[in-house]
Amino acid sequence: MKFSRSVIVVCMLMALSANSSVLKIADALFEHSNLKTKLVSSGVSGESLTRMVNVVDISVNSLIRPGDESNFIQIVKGLPVASEDLGKKNRLLKVLNSPVDKVGSDEFIESLNDLIFLANRYNISGTQTLSCSVCVSDELARIGIRNTLSFISDKRVAKILEGIPQDPRKLSIYLKRRVSKYGLKDVTQFLSREDERAFALFLELKNSGDSVYSSFIDSVINFNRSSKNTVSLAGPESVGQLWRIVNSDLSSDKMKSLTAVINEASQASPEKRIDAFFDALTKSADGDSEKISNIEELKTKNCFFN
Repeated sequence: MKFSRSVIVVCMLMALSANSSVLKIADALFEHSNLKTKLVSSGVSGESLTRMVNVVDISVNSLIRPGDESNFIQIVKGLPVASEDLGKKNRLLKVLNSPVDKVGSDEFIESLNDLIFLANRYNISGTQTLSCSVCVSDELARIGIRNTLSFISDKRVAKILEGIPQDPRKLSIYLKRRVSKYGLKDVTQFLSREDERAFALFLELKNSGDSVYSSFIDSVINFNRSSKNTVSLAGPESVGQLWRIVNSDLSSDKMKSLTAVINEASQASPEKRIDAFFDALTKSADGDSEKISNIEELKTKNCFFN
């Protein structure tokens, strides 16, 4: 059967039109309605849905500049990632190029983990962000989300974070030099790659932060001081990883209150400090039922002491 040239042209145009209308994951990340639909189908709902849309917004916007949305796949392709992160980049690219309806829930969630990781490590927009492993809600953790991402609103802290190396090898050297400078044990082998920049910020704030941050950092160091006068801020010899709180972007007043709690708990022997911390924290709540409930949740999740 022969077809006229006009019929063939019409068929080609229809095929091209059909292909152009296919919604890819890369498109959905910038369209909230489609993003929400995909997140809901992957098991996210309620407050976690709002939180996750915000995290995706922060992640993609930390990797682009205004007007670059349509070039997102090319931008990810061009990220100068270290060899150990190349697998995450390639896995993300595969999903970004895939039609939304062809990507399963597990693959989609893992691609979001990759996106958050790369956005935290290879931020190119100039907007300073930090990943947070202890900020993940129970629901998000249940479906496989391992970290969230948030803006650093304090301009001074953001400026300090901007000076911390992003290249993994340079960051590793930076961390080793800082722990040595402050007389701390080298615990870099116990840090997840997601936590490295937060740990670097914590150390840098001791030297470059204001008096509020400096006091907080000293309190965390003393909280982890052993009976042998050594300090491990991560790993099996650490009492707790309270340095992760730098992710929380707390106000000065809250940071001061927390510092007082940590200092009080540090008076106890190392093996009793975790209980002493929660006792002091509960006392600081001054009978406020909502605060006490939050403290109990924090204790149950064991966010800073695992």
